[in-house]
Amino acid sequence: MSSLSAAWVSPDVLPIRMTIATLPNLTLDITASENFTKGNRFGFFPSVAVGYMLSEEKFMEKYKDTFSKIKFRASWGLTGNDQLDGRRFAFLPTIDTDGSYKWGVNNDYNRASRFEGEFGVMNLTWETVEKLNVGTEIGLWNALDLQVDWFKRAASGHLYAA
Repeated sequence: MSSLSAAWVSPDVLPIRMTIATLPNLTLDITASENFTKGNRFGFFPSVAVGYMLSEEKFMEKYKDTFSKIKFRASWGLTGNDQLDGRRFAFLPTIDTDGSYKWGVNNDYNRASRFEGEFGVMNLTWETVEKLNVGTEIGLWNALDLQVDWFKRAASGHLYAA
């Protein structure tokens, strides 16, 4: 599996004021897998995250002794899964061998037996997981750090072992 990632943020695109307090991140991930046919081989998995350091604003300077950090953050993204319990090239059927079979009066003739193993699945594609995270971090008196997070995860296109 190979992937290509790039991070890019343009202040001209975002409608918010870009200061040291704003921490945006955009990632575009294109990943390829040998487990799928040519038309389904590549997956596109974007993500975006933004953080806001309220404690870095000028009006918060007088509260610095109490609130050493106040940060709000959120992220959303897609991830992909192509793992099939170790199976490769899942769009191709497999041929398995099961020892041999014997015949004859004294079982002195034998041949290796072969049979169709796993079926090939032509329309198999990426399992996609959508993830959302919203959180806040609060630092008090440079001695106590509190962090609260809310997560949501939703999967689609599940890959099951046959």
